[in-house]
Amino acid sequence: MNADVALFRFLNIRLGWDGLAPFMKVMSTLEYFLPVLLILVAWMILRDGRRGRITVLALLLLIPVADQLSSHVLKPWVGRVRPCRAEAGIEGVKTHGARCSSRGSFPSSHAANIGAAALLLGWR
Repeated sequence: MNADVALFRFLNIRLGWDGLAPFMKVMSTLEYFLPVLLILVAWMILRDGRRGRITVLALLLLIPVADQLSSHVLKPWVGRVRPCRAEAGIEGVKTHGARCSSRGSFPSSHAANIGAAALLLGWR
């Protein structure tokens, strides 16, 4: 068994983390963060003027590219099945009511998007 599968089994099945499920649902819902994102975008545009507008435009271009690259190129290439899928062969996975996508599990598109944004903002 791979170390990552063993760790997943320990955290998801053995510990369960049932108490964290509501918190994680909120943390993964974009609608809760949209007002904060809009405030940050407005702040960049108003505070930094032209440079802020260029940064926002670059983010609007970069994030979809990172998302599509991770979802449509890297995930099929890596071919890692999500643990919640039957073909992963992991019994007893707790999804806490979340939908289990048929797309691959690695790399994480959320992580790719945030990583791309962080790289651009750090460079800026």
